[in-house]
Amino acid sequence: WLWRDWRGGELRLLALAVVVAVAAVTSVSWLAERVGAATEARAADLLAADRAVERPEPIPGGWVRRARSEHGLATARTAEFPSVVVAGERTQLVSVKAVTPGYPLRGELRVSDGLDGAERATTETPAPGSVWVAPRLLRLLGLSVGDRLALGQGEFRIAGVITLEPDRGSFFNSLAPRVLIPYADLEGTGLIGPGSRVRYKLLVAGDRAAATAFTDALAAEQGNAVEIETPEDQGRGVGEVVDRARRFLGLGALLTVVVAGVAVLLTVRHYAERQVLAVAVMRAVGARRRRLTALFVARLFWLALFAGAVGAALGFVVHAGMLALVADLIGRDIPPPGWRPLAVGWLTAAAALFGFALPTLLRLRDVPPMRVLRREAAAGLLRAGVPVAVAA
Repeated sequence: WLWRDWRGGELRLLALAVVVAVAAVTSVSWLAERVGAATEARAADLLAADRAVERPEPIPGGWVRRARSEHGLATARTAEFPSVVVAGERTQLVSVKAVTPGYPLRGELRVSDGLDGAERATTETPAPGSVWVAPRLLRLLGLSVGDRLALGQGEFRIAGVITLEPDRGSFFNSLAPRVLIPYADLEGTGLIGPGSRVRYKLLVAGDRAAATAFTDALAAEQGNAVEIETPEDQGRGVGEVVDRARRFLGLGALLTVVVAGVAVLLTVRHYAERQVLAVAVMRAVGARRRRLTALFVARLFWLALFAGAVGAALGFVVHAGMLALVADLIGRDIPPPGWRPLAVGWLTAAAALFGFALPTLLRLRDVPPMRVLRREAAAGLLRAGVPVAVAA
């Protein structure tokens, strides 16, 4: 029956309306899902870890061992503070960061061998007695790679130029040139003492649930003595932009669904009028209301299944096109598409057909068998009051 109606062209406009609605919803859902996941991943890069524990005192070694042994997490420690470097008779205010091997746990640290050298990603940290500096510091002090500078009581050789640092940090750290030193050399500088303004961090990465459990346990034990940083904190601004874009696109998709629903409501009335005589014949040969209900529900189910699949395929193509437009803004490491938008698409198809079309079709159960002989027997059966209310 469904195939016959499709070949006769009576269901094509109805199916087209469902396809458009599903395509609108699935394209926005896939785009929002993948861009949101990519944004979360980028936010972890901005933190250089999955979670970070910050405090004004050095990180206890027991915390590091606990994170590694009990939770299976990778760890790194940093200490960040403002200071002054001296090169000959020149001085410059800088932002110093001391890091342990393994930093960064997320994201990418890139360095070069000079101001004009080719940059490269590295998993190493400065060797003992050496530092990596921001390009601006070399220009301000007139230095080059291989020269030496003094930091506190220590003297260091400039071994590289930082071209990209994942967790650049606060406004001051962005304003002052960066100096990256080994954590083991921190004590030798003599810069850390009572009252020093130092931000100590323990970075952890690994299983997200394990990282959350570890930092939440520390927060419960230490209270206000520690501050827990998450990727969401780092990517809040980007996340808000993505959320606004998702809501804007979602509103467009919702309006598309409403227009498609109205098209379904108008189309199904014409379709139902074409079915009155066939239903009257079925009633005349003994078809009961329950049997007719099952037939209409089954037809709409299969129509929703097939139209939903076509609409989801179209939505996937549309979302891929939109994703290509913003790929340069969010990076190339975009996670693969998930299954949830496909489920949402089929639910949209079911809602469009069962909410907008089924109430009208169910009125055909009341077609009298006499309609076979008398045309006026089913007059006024398909009035629009109840179907419109259900659709609304």
